[in-house]
Amino acid sequence: MQMERKRVPEHGGHDCKDSIILGLFLVMGQTAVTRQSISVVKLSPCPPVLQFGFITIFVAAFPLAPLFALLNNWVEIRLDAHKFVCEYRRPVAERAQNIGVWFNILEALSHLSVIANAFLIAFTSDFLPRLLYQYKFSNDLNGYVNFTLAYAPLNYTDYPRCRYKAFRDNDGTYTLFYWELLAVRLGFIIAFEV
Repeated sequence: MQMERKRVPEHGGHDCKDSIILGLFLVMGQTAVTRQSISVVKLSPCPPVLQFGFITIFVAAFPLAPLFALLNNWVEIRLDAHKFVCEYRRPVAERAQNIGVWFNILEALSHLSVIANAFLIAFTSDFLPRLLYQYKFSNDLNGYVNFTLAYAPLNYTDYPRCRYKAFRDNDGTYTLFYWELLAVRLGFIIAFEV
């Protein structure tokens, strides 16, 4: 099976999609990709920027992601080094002043990740409700679980002792603790971003 020579776009490099397809061919072990089938090798910064975005935005949701990204990048660097030594011709170096528009994209991603992580920590974890409960009621968290459970209103259920996790009174309206917790969460987001 002979692979046709890949045509390089007019601007002199591959776009992000071409880089991903080229990487898949090389990773999948296609032996048809040889020195003669690739005339210009220009690595696109698109996949590392995507990886940086996913890692930084969702690090609070999955703290092991940076470790997996580090391992992935280490293996990828070793594979790329092997490809540059054994498979490719020497790439033509091009001088660049900086990384161009990618710097603005990375800066925007880092700002977005601070905001996303602040919201994830403030609204999905039990850190702030426990802290406020310790400050207001009990330093050793006695009765905290019972305090976080509300009784379902009788007109919504047949069972009088049905409970769910919320800060509501017996009528179903929010308690004062809910509003205090909301203020603490919003203050945490502001403090986290400063």
